[in-house]
Amino acid sequence: MSDNEGSVIDHTEEPKTVNSTETPQKQPRMSSSTFRQGDLAAKRLALIDDLGNAAYLCRLSDFLAHYLPPLPKGVNISDIIEKLVQDDKLTNDGFFKAFDKKPSESVNLTENRVFVKLRDVFQDIMDTTIALWPNLKQNYDFKLNPDITPSSDRNSSTKPDAYWVYTGVNELDNKDINWYDICFPAEFKKKDHDDARDDDVRKVLLNMQQIMSLDPRRRSTYGLTVEDTKARFWFCCRGLLLATEGFNFMKDLHTVVHMFVSVAFADEVQLGWDPTIRLNEAETAKRPHRVYDIDFDGKTYTTEAILAEHSAEGLLGRGTRVWRVKEKGSLNESKSFVLKDAWINTNDDTAQKGDGGTMRGRLSEEQIYDEIKKDIENLPDKEQALELFKRHVMMPRSRVVRILQDGREQDDNTFQLLLRGCTTFLDLKKVVILNKKRQLTDPKSQSIGTSAVSLPTDSQRKLGFGAPADLLDLSAMSVTSMTKLRRLCTTSHL
Repeated sequence: MSDNEGSVIDHTEEPKTVNSTETPQKQPRMSSSTFRQGDLAAKRLALIDDLGNAAYLCRLSDFLAHYLPPLPKGVNISDIIEKLVQDDKLTNDGFFKAFDKKPSESVNLTENRVFVKLRDVFQDIMDTTIALWPNLKQNYDFKLNPDITPSSDRNSSTKPDAYWVYTGVNELDNKDINWYDICFPAEFKKKDHDDARDDDVRKVLLNMQQIMSLDPRRRSTYGLTVEDTKARFWFCCRGLLLATEGFNFMKDLHTVVHMFVSVAFADEVQLGWDPTIRLNEAETAKRPHRVYDIDFDGKTYTTEAILAEHSAEGLLGRGTRVWRVKEKGSLNESKSFVLKDAWINTNDDTAQKGDGGTMRGRLSEEQIYDEIKKDIENLPDKEQALELFKRHVMMPRSRVVRILQDGREQDDNTFQLLLRGCTTFLDLKKVVILNKKRQLTDPKSQSIGTSAVSLPTDSQRKLGFGAPADLLDLSAMSVTSMTKLRRLCTTSHL
């Protein structure tokens, strides 16, 4: 039975919304130093709790058409499948001969030995696609190395079952695999039951969290879970987490081929890397930490030190990082800047006047700077105070980050850019429960798989432990679109 055919729980009472300006949110557990260095199992559960134990449900057709990287121009999945049939790559049941039986039926084989056959499936698809369109260039390769622990600047023992990496990275030649090269992690189980499914979800989400928290270049990432023949895609950016409907990966040949072709021939931007932040390999080779070149307002700044990055630990949210930087190529080598990179709610960065002249929303750094400056103008010794103010307070400048995608420059916005303007999944008003043995998090203390979601508290309490279905019908959900914002402050005192 498909996941989206399970029983659905209705909320009949009037939903209660939470005003984010009045109700302070609990500090995400993943942001604490305890969990950065903590037990792997505890980190996985902490992440589930931070996400509110739920992710938005996305129609599989929407995911393939809009959220996966677009297929190469002119490529037709039906043509690939037709040639696979001609080349005798498929069984009579319509799946690959390289993967000829259900994982649960491979009694004498370990999970690793069962699913490593997907490597042959991937290669059959690549050979067939390139035979049909010889001018295509494969950019990403599919690897299954569940016993290898990828490296990074932080210690982590998590081992993804499979993942995609750039074709220039080949661990079979004893080259080091690190999390900065990995995209689209996958987790597999031979059997399909609640414990296996919950374990896969916990693992793939922490893998996705690793990708998003470690690398400032990452704007989004994907995931895949498979239990026996049941599969599900995952996607996250700083604005939301979504999961697709379940599908049978041994029967839905079209979806499997589409996934492999889409990812293998995609470029970095399509797979979630930010082209406005680039690794400076020459400087990184000289230092004990990674160095980045970051674009801001037509200039490029090179990072010297990390000043703050703890809020980037959460899978969702602002993902704020702050660096001390210097302008690349500047003749004034002594002049430093502070560069802040964050995702902001599109309606939350600038305070607006409400009824009676009251201020709603939050003040930006520029507004705070201007307000203080106005107050100083009213002081009797304003000239001395202004001089002191300019000497010790950094003047911020902000710019919304713009990305060149689909042939035009666009604001780096979760809905318009990352989701290509397609948000029809919101009409479903359903979410996927991440862990069936844990109840939904109290919406007053944490969001539900997104930066801004409300749930009826009383109805939530009725769910208790072991919700009877993967899907929960929500009577009112809201998502806040987020935009990448970069702020630069001039200083000579760091």
